[in-house]
Parts: sequence; C-alpha cells; structure tokens
Amino acid sequence: MDALEKVTDAKQQSERHRQPKEEKWRKYYKDYRTYLEEEREGKSNVFVPYVFSIIESVVPRLTDTIFRQKPYLRPLPRTREDIPSAEAMQALLDYQMDKMNFKRKCTEWFKQAALYGTGVIKVIWKTKTHTVTERVPRPIENPLDVYEALINGRHMEMEREVTEYDGPYIEVVDIFDFYVDPFAEDIDDARYVIHRSLKSIQHLRSMARQGIYQNVGQLEEAPQTPDHEASRRQMDIEQAQSPGEDDEMHEILEYWENGRIITVADESVVLRDEENPYHHKKIPFVKVTDVQVPKEFWGIGEIEPNEKLQHELNTLRNQRIDNLSLAINNMLLVSEQSGIDPDDLVWQPNGIIWTNKPNVQEALQQIGPTNVSPSAYQEEEVIKQDMQETSGVVQYVKGVEPTGDATATEITSLQREANYRFVQKIRNMVDGLEKVGELMVALNQQLVSEDQYIRIAGNHGLQQLQPQQEGQFNFLEVSPEDIMGQFDMQVASTSLEPNADRQVRRQQFLELLQILAQTTGMPSMRLLEELLKTYDMPVTDEIMEEIQQQIQQAQPPEEQADVDVPEGGADQAGLLQRILGAAGGGG
Repeated sequence: MDALEKVTDAKQQSERHRQPKEEKWRKYYKDYRTYLEEEREGKSNVFVPYVFSIIESVVPRLTDTIFRQKPYLRPLPRTREDIPSAEAMQALLDYQMDKMNFKRKCTEWFKQAALYGTGVIKVIWKTKTHTVTERVPRPIENPLDVYEALINGRHMEMEREVTEYDGPYIEVVDIFDFYVDPFAEDIDDARYVIHRSLKSIQHLRSMARQGIYQNVGQLEEAPQTPDHEASRRQMDIEQAQSPGEDDEMHEILEYWENGRIITVADESVVLRDEENPYHHKKIPFVKVTDVQVPKEFWGIGEIEPNEKLQHELNTLRNQRIDNLSLAINNMLLVSEQSGIDPDDLVWQPNGIIWTNKPNVQEALQQIGPTNVSPSAYQEEEVIKQDMQETSGVVQYVKGVEPTGDATATEITSLQREANYRFVQKIRNMVDGLEKVGELMVALNQQLVSEDQYIRIAGNHGLQQLQPQQEGQFNFLEVSPEDIMGQFDMQVASTSLEPNADRQVRRQQFLELLQILAQTTGMPSMRLLEELLKTYDMPVTDEIMEEIQQQIQQAQPPEEQADVDVPEGGADQAGLLQRILGAAGGGG
C-alpha cells in the first residue's frame, strides 16, 4: 500500500467510526453557545444557559488548582547525578512555558474536554521568526561613503531576521480535525492518528524551501477552499459566513505512527513521507478526558449527561413565558352583530370600544388560559437539582448563594462531596500534563543545540545551580549538556485539591489547633507543616526552621529550649498568627 492510499484509507476508517460522536459534538457546541435550532414565531425563544454555567464553573476550578503556582511541571531526578540536570531543565521549561502561553493553551485544552469529553494537544518543536527593521550606523569605507552619509544621514535602515521562539510548542487540536485508530483506547496504543489542518500555499512553499515538503508545485494548479471546522460550527449557529473564493487554503492530513510521518495535501499529493523526526519516536499528541469511559478512547463531557435536562429546562421556561404572555393578552370572543370595529380591539390606556349591544357580555368576552400553576416553578428547581447532581456543580461551587436555610456544617459537607468529583477530573488533567512534560523534555534534549541564557524569577528554588544577577533580574545559562539526564515528570502544585476543599481542611486544622491549645499546648511541627500546605505557598525547610524559632521566642525565657513541641505558657492565638505571618501565609 502506497503512502497516499494508506493515509486516505485510515482517515475514512476513523471518520466512519467517529461519525455518531461528531454529530453529538455539534449539538453540544450549540448548547454551549445557547443556540436554538428552531425559533417559534410569536412565542418565547429563551435558552437558559445552564450547561454554559457548568462548564465555566468546572474549567476555572481545574486551572486554578493545577496552575496555582509556579513551576507548573517539575522534572524529578531518577538518580543523585541527575539533580543539577533536573534543576536546569525545570528552569528551561518554565521559561519556555511563559513564551508559549502554556497556561492559556492548557485552559483551552481543558475546556475542550469539558465540552466534548476529550481534549487533544500536539507537542512539537517550533521555530518562530520575524523580520525587524533597525537603524544602524552607515559604514564608512571610502570617500564616496562619506559623501553619501552627508547627503542621506549617518544612519541607514537595515532588515534583520530575529528568532522569536525556538523550542517545544503545544498546539490545541480541534477535536473535529483529529482522527484516531478506531481500536485504540489511548494515543499510546494507537496504530495511527491523523491531524487535519488548513494551510495557505505560501506556508507550503516555505516548508518546501526548508526541504521539509516536496511536490508542492502540483498543488498550485488545483487550488481549493475547504471548510475550516471552527468556521463551520460558527456558520451552524449563524455567527459566521462561508469563506470567500479568494481564501485559497489546502487541506493537510498529517499522518503519524510511532516511527513514521506522512503528510498529504488535498487527499491527492504526498508532501512528506519519512521517519518520525523526533528521537522519542512517539506519536506527539496527548489527550485528556473529563470523564473516562473504560476501554474507550472518547470520554464524556459536562454537556452529554445534561443535554436532555437542558432542553427540558428550556421547554418548561418557554412554556411559562408563553402562558404568562397569553394570560396577559387573552383572546377575545366578539359577536358578529355587535358592530365592534376590529381596529378598536387594541388595549390602550383609557381606550373605548363601542358596541350596539346593550349587554356587553353578549357582545365581547375574554377567553384564554389561566395563569401557570406554582408547580411549574417547582419543576424547574427539580430539573436544576438533577443537573447539579449529574455534574457535581452545586450552587456553592459556582459562588451562588443558595435558596433556603443551610447551616455552615451542611454547606461544608456539600462542598466536600462536590470536590470528590473534581479531584478525579484534576487527576485526569494531571496525567495528561505529565505526558506533555515528558515530550517537552525529550524535545529539549534532542534539539537544544546552543547555550540558552534565560531569565528566571528569584533563585527559582535552585540548589545546585547558581543564577547570575543582572540588575534586578536573575539569569541562568543552560547548555545542552546541562539538561541531559533521566527524569520523571510531576505536576508541581503543592496540593492537587480544589480551593474549596483546601479551605475546609484549613478550617479543620485551625479547629484542631484550638483543641490542642486548650489541652497539651501548641501542636507538633508536623501538624503545622500540614496546616501551611493548605495555603498557596511552598513549605520549605527554611520556612519550618523560621517557624520553630518564632515558637521558641514566644515562650517564657525559663521555658525556651530547642524542642519540637513547646509546652504551654504562651498566647496560643497570637502565637499562631505570628507563625503564619513569619511563613508568609494568609487567610
């Protein structure tokens, strides 16, 4: 089987398998955008944005937990000799993540998983350059140059190509443009994946000049304007127009196996067919799922289990509005012998309707529905409750004050129950992020060929490497040899639990402190360390030593000693505040 046939057959196979999923994804997109398929003329057309509020509550909680503090990813050394390399790699990764807007792209990645159930990201090496125009001194080498300098000035403009970024790069892949082996459960065990994209002929020519693509000249005779998936979805909800004829774009299918890459344009021309250029020889894509389905590739998002409930909520709300509208503007029953002019039957202040009938009841009557019963309002609350139970996003999670009376203990219990669901979603995202980190490390070790002079914040927690201070900034020089080593990747957030759950645990620690203060005095350093972990701060040995010094200084002189657990005699509440203040903690 030749390369072209291999790619087109694989795409068709994957496309047939995912077709039912794709139809559902388009519905979920419309629900997220609060789009009604059919608007009823003369009646209410309200779309209650409840699934929108669910997604916009879930995604910020995920990103806040994972990206609460830097570094986002930490390479863990496998041996003692790898410690300096791990520190250098971490500093390099942090700088690269800032340059590529890593947090923003991961937020989009997570949101895609919340919308459709699955999010896909691509990890590649990218070199981005641009041309700048600079004013430089005009070279003076002979008398003619002096004369030109007098006429045109001592400076001249010169264009220079500047490298804006050269390193690992992540690209969020539109799920509609991603095709995977139908028998795969994950990308790691997929025989192939295909990434579809649209590229201009100028981009393809540039790739040909770099020696990456071939046969580009065969495309110029048959330009195409295929639909862009994002534009197509926007067209479906009447938010965009179809691309114009002048927007010449070509469909690119990038076929990846573990050891091979094939690029096909317009399903007709092979632009590239070679060995996987990356030494890790892996398919450079990573997926995350909102809710993982056992033995299946595609996950379940926030909209899928709530879709029909959302439509039920819309129907009930519109029925109530229609009922209210009809109750206010009832129909009229008019006798043909009344002599009433239909133009007079318009409700207006101080309006008069003239009739020939002596008995008004015989000439004009109102008919129409009675007002909606109170049970309709109760039904709406039942639907919302069903959606809260399905998603785990209760009112407290969204920051909305609940209706009814609830004690602080009940609210705390509800928050904890909701957080159990979020913890599992967070773990799904963490697994994906650590795979991204592994690919980025492999790319750096393969393709970083020159010393990198990078700016870092503070000392960056470095122990083996010493940064150089230039003014108010710290810089670290990293060579290709400095980042060679064996690492395990770990999301570096000190606590992978939602903020609300940390607040609950913090309150429990504070209550325990009060109990111990009334019985045995201050708690052990271990308990204080666990308390500090509930704050957005790293707990280091230096911080714990400073806390211990504060505890000792707070004791009466005759009781000061180098012990871990001081015995009473101090103002416990004030001492606790001084401890947290010394450590930099906050409420």
